[in-house]
Amino acid sequence: MPLFSRARPVIPLDRDASGRYLPFIIAGLTVLATLMLVLCLSLSHAVSGWQNELSGKVTVQILPLDKTAQPLPERVEAALALLRASPVVATAEPVGEAAMVQLLAPWFGQGSLPDELPVPALIDVELKPDVTDIHGLREALESVSGAQLDDHGSWMREVHRLAMLGLGVAAVLLLLIIGAAVLMLILLVQTAMEAHHEVIELLHLVGATDAFIARQLRRHMFWLSVQGTLLGGLVATGLLILLVRFATRAGLDVAVQWHLLPVMPTLLIALAVITAHHVAHRRLGELP
Repeated sequence: MPLFSRARPVIPLDRDASGRYLPFIIAGLTVLATLMLVLCLSLSHAVSGWQNELSGKVTVQILPLDKTAQPLPERVEAALALLRASPVVATAEPVGEAAMVQLLAPWFGQGSLPDELPVPALIDVELKPDVTDIHGLREALESVSGAQLDDHGSWMREVHRLAMLGLGVAAVLLLLIIGAAVLMLILLVQTAMEAHHEVIELLHLVGATDAFIARQLRRHMFWLSVQGTLLGGLVATGLLILLVRFATRAGLDVAVQWHLLPVMPTLLIALAVITAHHVAHRRLGELP
């Protein structure tokens, strides 16, 4: 009888109370494991996207100084002329007022910025391909008062370190969840075999092979795990949709890796079948 058959098994495992709550337990494990896997790998994907987006780009900041210094617009023009004349720079464009308002909107709200606010001028710089050494460009900008060059390196290193920490924690938690699932499945299969040991011994006596009996247990665990993972997968999908909606309303761009959703349900179903197979054969091997 194939694994996917729903015919009534010879061993009445479907009436066993020990597996009544297994689908709900597997559903909870599926939700936790899926959320951690999808969110953490989505974070890793986002960090990689930020790194690629910022690769080859730097920002020049011209700070506002006191009234005795050269006016800010003149210093911006001097910096632009210096940048555009540099052999390592492809393009250099000042950040407009509208873009500055958008950047500062989370702190000051939408609308024009207060006149008394000392907002620095920003210049977006794109380097030429394969340029890695910008030490000369940094030194050249020292001739412009208040000019600072930011290559985003320290910020990206911190973000990358945080993402790697999150992935490490998620990996440990996933291993703990998988370990707990395996232990639970082992206990459940052993309990089911103890509850039906008379039927199993009778089948053994009339000539049923260990493979036939183990197949009954595998099929039972397969359908229980399918029910649990389907429920857990639906709950995890719903939670992720809510998370994306709330993030979108807050102005955050969350790129969820939706293709990862079937990974943990598939893994837990495979674990249920493999665990049932090995535990059943080990226990059947102990029978006289």
